[in-house]
Amino acid sequence: MTLDLPLPLTLQLHPGQLLRWRRAPRAVELVVVHGRVWVTCAGDADDHFLEAGARFPLGGRRRVLIGGEGEARVALVAPPSQGRWRRPQGHAGSPPLAGAPAPAL
Repeated sequence: MTLDLPLPLTLQLHPGQLLRWRRAPRAVELVVVHGRVWVTCAGDADDHFLEAGARFPLGGRRRVLIGGEGEARVALVAPPSQGRWRRPQGHAGSPPLAGAPAPAL
């Protein structure tokens, strides 16, 4: 079954629970919100171990298996290069966007 889910999407992984990922119609990144996860990608020789705060691109990868080492929470988000998910520059409390000129003093 194929689901077209809105982004961002946050998922809780319980010990022993696996998330199976297949190619998405758009660019998506996995963000570790809490805990530690491992990612196995078809064709990669090694697994990828990610701590809270780490990002991992899923776009273009055909088969991926994601598991938590204990309780973990992950989010599926549009990558920063997809401008529609960024906060507008100058929004209170947000840092300037990457590549934006520094404000004049």
